[in-house]
Amino acid sequence: MKHRSRANHALVALVRSVLVLAAIGSSGIAVTPAAADIAPARPHYAIVAQLDPTSATIRGDIVIRIGNDTATPLERVHLHLFPNRFRADGDEVNDITRMHVYPENAFAPGGITLEAVSGDAGPLAWRFVARDGAPPETLAEVDLAGAIGPGGTTTLRIAFSTHLPTRYGPLGATELGYTAVAGWYPYLAIRSADGTWLDDGGPAAADVTAEITLPGELTVVLGNEVFAAPHAGTVASSASNVRTFALVALNRASVVGEDVDGTRVTFVAPEPVRERRLAPGPTTPELIRAAVGRIVESRPGTLPAPPNVTIVQVPLRWNLTTPGDGIVVISDRTLRVQELLQDFHEAQLAQVLYAEMLRAATRDCPEPAPRWVTEGVAWQLADRYLRKTRPDHRSVHDWIEWFDVFAIVDRFETAPKVPFVQAFFENAQNEDDLRETVFTYDARRPPSRLVFARLDRRVGADALAVAVDDFLAGPCKPFDEALARATGEDLATTDAAVQAALAPPLAKNIPVIVDPTLRPERERSTYQVVLDTADVEVSSTEFGLAALFVARRRHDYTRDLALNPYFTERSYGFNVGPRLHFGARNDANTYRHNLFGFYNFAWLDRGFEDDSRPDVRTSGHVAGFGVRYDYSNVYYYDNPTNQREARVFVDWHDPAFGSDYGFVRFGGRVSATTPIATPRTIAAFELLAGFEEPTSNQGVPIQEQFSLGGRRALRGVSVNERLARNIGLARAELRQDVFPEADLNLLDLAVYRRPQLKLFVDSGQVDDSAGRALNPQHFAIAAGAGINVLYDFLGFFPGRAYIELATRLDRDQSDFQVLFGTRQAF
Repeated sequence: MKHRSRANHALVALVRSVLVLAAIGSSGIAVTPAAADIAPARPHYAIVAQLDPTSATIRGDIVIRIGNDTATPLERVHLHLFPNRFRADGDEVNDITRMHVYPENAFAPGGITLEAVSGDAGPLAWRFVARDGAPPETLAEVDLAGAIGPGGTTTLRIAFSTHLPTRYGPLGATELGYTAVAGWYPYLAIRSADGTWLDDGGPAAADVTAEITLPGELTVVLGNEVFAAPHAGTVASSASNVRTFALVALNRASVVGEDVDGTRVTFVAPEPVRERRLAPGPTTPELIRAAVGRIVESRPGTLPAPPNVTIVQVPLRWNLTTPGDGIVVISDRTLRVQELLQDFHEAQLAQVLYAEMLRAATRDCPEPAPRWVTEGVAWQLADRYLRKTRPDHRSVHDWIEWFDVFAIVDRFETAPKVPFVQAFFENAQNEDDLRETVFTYDARRPPSRLVFARLDRRVGADALAVAVDDFLAGPCKPFDEALARATGEDLATTDAAVQAALAPPLAKNIPVIVDPTLRPERERSTYQVVLDTADVEVSSTEFGLAALFVARRRHDYTRDLALNPYFTERSYGFNVGPRLHFGARNDANTYRHNLFGFYNFAWLDRGFEDDSRPDVRTSGHVAGFGVRYDYSNVYYYDNPTNQREARVFVDWHDPAFGSDYGFVRFGGRVSATTPIATPRTIAAFELLAGFEEPTSNQGVPIQEQFSLGGRRALRGVSVNERLARNIGLARAELRQDVFPEADLNLLDLAVYRRPQLKLFVDSGQVDDSAGRALNPQHFAIAAGAGINVLYDFLGFFPGRAYIELATRLDRDQSDFQVLFGTRQAF
C-alpha cells in the first residue's frame, strides 16, 4: 500500500475540517474566535461520519475542542482508541464465553485507524503509548504545536476509520445490525486537577454533536434520539455532559412509544431472527414494557423521572446491560428465561433504568456523582423495588440454602459458568468479564453493586438505606457526606478508596467469580454431598447408567469421598472410596490432578454374552480395589477446544476381597482436542490400551472383559460382538459447528440454539493376546456421523445432547448402530 505524503495528509485534514466546521454550524453551534478564547467547562466533540453496512465500517472526521482547566500547561493530549481493544482477545474468551461473544464462534477483529491528526496550525505528531494492563494500541499521545496555558483552548481535527468486529456486545456487527454504544470515535482520557492524564479511567464527560450518513432503511439510535426507518440518509443528534454517545443501527426493528407516569418511554428492539416460541403467554417485548412501567411507577418520590427515556435492545449475550449515557441499553434476551428466573432479570433492568434517572438528575451538578455512586444507589433502589413488587422473590442464596447439603450449589456459587452472572449474584466480583465496555476494557473492576454490598456489610443495612435516602434528597452533594451523616464516621469512599479497600481485585491464583464472604450470614452444613455427574449411554446394542455422589467438607475441594453406582446390561454395582485433588486449578472447584482409590463390588448379569463365544456364560459377583489417576485441563466439558486428558488405571479383584473371580486390570488412556483454523472446527483424538491378567482359576468373567464395540470402543460394532482381556484403541473425530443460531423455545425449559455435526473413525482390536490387540494390522475399523445439539436449559444454562449413527467398515456388514446420550464422547 502506498502512503500519502505529509502534505496530502494536511490537505485532506484541511478539507475534512472545513466540512466538520460547516456541520457544527448547521447544528446550531457556532465556533467563533471569541468563543475559542474561553476554556470550555467540558470537551466538545463534533463528528461527521458515514456508516458503511457492507464493510461494517464507520469513516469520518471528529473535531475535538479542548480547554485547559488546570494550572499546568497542556503540551500533549491522550486519546483512547477503544476499538483497538478488539484487535485481539485475551483469556476472557474461553470455551464458556466464546459462544456468547462471536456469532459464529470464531474471532473476527475490529479496530480504529487515525488517518490524519492536525491542530490549528497544521498536522500534529502522535504515537501509540504502552500502559500496563491496557491492550496494545489503545492509547495515543498527540503532541500539540505549542503549550496551552491555564484557561486556554486548542482544537484537534482527526480523520478516523472504525471497523466494527463481528461480535456480540456493545461494539460489534451481527445479522441484527451494528452496535456502537460507546467509544467508536477517538475520545479524551480523563485529566486530573493537577494536569495528569488518568489513562486508566473511563471517558471524560463531554458535549457531542454528530451527523451520520447511512442507509435510510436502518432503524437508528444516535445519542438519545431515535430515527425509525425509513428516514433521511443523514441523521443528526447532540448531547451534553455525557461520557458515552451511542450509534446503533438495526436492520429490522420495532419502535414503540408509551407514556408511563409522566415519562415518554421509547422502546427500540430488533426483530428476532429464526425465533419460534412454543410456550404460551405474553411476548418478551410485552414483558419488558410491563416491567418498565412498574419500575418507573415504583421509583422513590425523591427521584424525578426524566421527560424521555429511550430503551434500546442490542445483541448482548454475556451481560444483560451495558453502560450508555442518555439511553438504557439492555440485551435482546432480557426476560427471555423461565418464569422463575425473570425476577433476576427484572431487578437488573430496574438498576440500569434507575441509574439513567440518577445520571439525568445529577448531570448539571457542579460535580456530578461518580458512576459507582449512581449505579450503586440504583441497585439499592432496584433491590427495594424487587422486595416491594415481588415480596415472594427468592434470591439465589435462598435457592442455595434450600439445597445447601448438595455441593453442586457451591460450584454454581463460586464458579457459575453461565451468562448473566450479575443478574443472579449481587456479589459477582467483576463488572465486565469480557472487558467489552469503555469503562472496563483495560482492567477488571468491581461492580458498583458489589461496592454497596460491602458497604452494607460494613456499616449495616439501615445506615446504608439512610445514606441512600439522604443522597436522593440532594443528589448534587457527595455521597461520602450522606454516608458520614448516616454513620457518624468518615469512610472516605473516594474512587481510589473504593477500588483499594471496599472492593479489592480478584485473586488471580484462585479464579472465584463471586465473593463468598458476602453471602448471607446463615448457618450452613459442615459437610455436603453432590450428584456430581450423571452419564446416560443408550444405543441399539447397549444401555448404561452411572452417577457419581461425592461427600466432602464445605469449601474443601482437595479431598472427598465418592460413591459411584452404575447399572449396565453387563452388571450393576458400585465403587466407593476417597479422592484427592491437587496441582494447578482449572477453576475455583477443580484441579489438574486427581487420584481416586476405591473398593468395587458388582453383581454380574448372567444374560450377558459374547457373540464370538455364545456357549460361554459367567455369573456371580466381583469385588476388589482400584486406583485411578486422572490429569485434565478441561474448563468446559461440553465442547472443549484445547482439551488434554490422561488416565492411568489399575484394578485388583481377588477372592480375598469377596470376589468370585481373581484378575488384575491395568492400562492408560489419553485424549486431546484442538481447533483447526478456528474453534468452529475441532479435531479430537483418543488412544486407549488396556490389559487383564487372571490371578485365579476362574479367569476373567466376560462381563469384565474389554469389548470390541460400544460407546467406549468401536461405535458401529455391537457391544456383544467380541470380548477379550486386552484392547488397543484409536479414535478420531472431526466436529464442525453449524450456523446461524436458531431460537426455538420449548416451553421455557429448553431453547434449541444450533447443531454441531461430526464425523468419526474408530479403530482397534480386542484379543486375549496383548501383542495382537496392540498390532494395527489386526485392527477393526468403524465409522459414522453424528450430531450434537446445543440448547439452553431454562433459557440460560448451556447443555448438549448427541445422536450418532455408525457402522463397521473392515468387513461386509449392513448393520448400523444408533447411539445417543449427553456430553461429548471424549
